[in-house]
Amino acid sequence: MKFLHAPGFFALFGFAGAVLLIFGAKLLGKLFLQKDEGYYDR
Repeated sequence: MKFLHAPGFFALFGFAGAVLLIFGAKLLGKLFLQKDEGYYDR
């Protein structure tokens, strides 16, 4: 597991994880939380 000793590996790993979390949260928000326009006017 030489890649664990590569310079900047954990920085890139953390950045990729943060990006995945952000896009995953945005996707879940659009699928489950966001309502259509006029939803509350019914």
